[in-house]
Amino acid sequence: MLRSVFGKTVWERRRSMPWWIGGLGFLLIVTILSYPSFKDTQGLEDLFQNMEPMLAMFGVDSAADLFSPVGLINARMYESIGILVIGAFAISMGTAALAGEEDKGTMEMLLMQPISRRSIVLQKHAAMIVVLIVMNTFLVVVLFAGNPVLDSLLTVQGILAANVGATLVGFFFGSLALAIGGVTGKRGMTTGISAGYLAAAFFFNGIANIVDGLKWTQKLTPFHWFTRTDPLANGFPMGDFTVLLLAGVVLMAIGLWGFERRDVVV
Repeated sequence: MLRSVFGKTVWERRRSMPWWIGGLGFLLIVTILSYPSFKDTQGLEDLFQNMEPMLAMFGVDSAADLFSPVGLINARMYESIGILVIGAFAISMGTAALAGEEDKGTMEMLLMQPISRRSIVLQKHAAMIVVLIVMNTFLVVVLFAGNPVLDSLLTVQGILAANVGATLVGFFFGSLALAIGGVTGKRGMTTGISAGYLAAAFFFNGIANIVDGLKWTQKLTPFHWFTRTDPLANGFPMGDFTVLLLAGVVLMAIGLWGFERRDVVV
């Protein structure tokens, strides 16, 4: 066994993490390389104008946005596929942190070590945060490297803000999974509820853009607080990011509370 729960958690991701990061990087690289084709194609813009109601579900206000670097990257990465992948990855880590250990029967080994339950939860959380930071740092590097292809229209502040926000979204979903796992200890329930909320939050955040009666549901999703002010274009929305951070911390506290008070089956 490695010397710390933190090290053990990071080490366990050594094989899967490159695939997650590589997939996100590939998506971003393809998006960047497709920009020169998009920006000079008037026919495509006319076509997408007829699809604006559907595009609104993905946070695209108008078809013209897709033909700017910020709009194209948001549509592919930070308001659709990319952010869903980050959320799913965080859920996988949050689920494995407690419920996964119990499901595999390895929690007994952890609890036999001279370490408190609180330390186990905090170290698991810290490992998840570090891995998410590594993942989004890679995306920052790709965006900086690809900025010349995008006519250097992305700002340093925008690139950093978008990826800090994406990290906070991952932190939220990972904390949600860890909280459910800490309270229930059931891997299937943890995965089901967390993934279900991920899908529902994405759906309602999008559909609310075209159904006024559902506008209020957006505030119940982390995606709203991430994309509301378009950080890739406008930089850091400190208030919105603070909401995401606090929500993740509250969920972490719930997971810690549940795990410390529950009889763990080993």
